[in-house]
Order: sequence, then structure tokens, then C-alpha cells
Amino acid sequence: MNNLRVVIADDSNELVKTMCNFIEKQNGMEVIYTCTDGTYVLNYLRKNNCDVLLLDIFMPNCDGIKVLQELKINHEQYNIPGKIIVFSAFSSEKIMQKVSDLGADYFIVKPINYSNLLE
Repeated sequence: MNNLRVVIADDSNELVKTMCNFIEKQNGMEVIYTCTDGTYVLNYLRKNNCDVLLLDIFMPNCDGIKVLQELKINHEQYNIPGKIIVFSAFSSEKIMQKVSDLGADYFIVKPINYSNLLE
């Protein structure tokens, strides 16, 4: 069985490191790319595939909402991940609805419960 290939986009280096450590300890999962800005994740998805995208909403320059909008509008230019999991320290029904409308599969509120993330 192939590993689930995970991409993480979050501007917190500490959170990215924690998530990488957690994911790498799971059987059947590997982190293949991390970045701190939505522009980098979009550039990555133009040329590469992943199974799961873990995407923070609030990042500098190009945030998670802009990433989702770009993936939805110009989907033919990107390798769309199998699952997109969005997370944020800020929880609001409006944001959750917006990311859902833009194609996110799940929304997780920080701090992240890693058992929920695995599910």
C-alpha cells in the first residue's frame, strides 16, 4: 500500500514541525512538502500531486481562502488533492461555510486535536 502523501501549508514553523512529527509516526502517511504561504502551495500543486492538503486560513501574502478560490476557479491548472483539510485558530460559521463552498472537505479549529485530524 502506498503512503498517503500530505502537504502542509501554515505560517507557524512550530505547528508545521509538530504536525510533521505526528504524521510521520503514523503508518501509511508521509509529509512530502511544507510551506508558509499559499503562493508556494499553489506553485507546488501546478506540478505535483498529493493526497491530503492541510491548509491554514491565515497566512501572509496568499491565505488559505485565496488558495481555495484559485483551486476552484482554475482547477484545470492544478493537481487537486484528494482531501483538503482547513484549519484556523479563528472559528466562525461564515468562514466554515465559505471554505466548504470553495471545496474544503473538513474544517478543524486550532489547537488541533490530532486524533480528529487522523479521522
